Amino acid sequence: MKLEAILMANAATIDANSLLNVKGSCWRFVERAEFPETIGGSVCGTILIEDEDFGAIHVVSADVFDDSGHVEGATGSVLFNCLEPSSEMTTPRLAFAIPFATVIHEPTVLKASVKSDGDELGALSVIVRRPAAPTDPVA
Repeated sequence: MKLEAILMANAATIDANSLLNVKGSCWRFVERAEFPETIGGSVCGTILIEDEDFGAIHVVSADVFDDSGHVEGATGSVLFNCLEPSSEMTTPRLAFAIPFATVIHEPTVLKASVKSDGDELGALSVIVRRPAAPTDPVA
């Protein structure tokens, strides 16, 4: 499996046609006036299925954390059924949407890591900060 795209979004779902529906995506930063604060959303994207992935059911998971101990952390997972190749896909691609909610105690760099069967496929980072103080316009 190869991670084709990864996003953090306000919300994401997979619809009945296996399409990824995303709301409020491509977070560059998250601003909160007060800490601690609960932050929630979805880690979502698409994964390319390779020939060697067929014939098995795979666990795809997302971990949300930081390296400085300011995030409680969250983990979620979904199953990808690749038992049989799909004749309906010209490029074998599956969308995923894994919701998360976590408590952030201080400004930090929030990270999301996507794994397949325990092996990391990719990750992204988002800055969590306090809002910048307004500046006075130069006269």
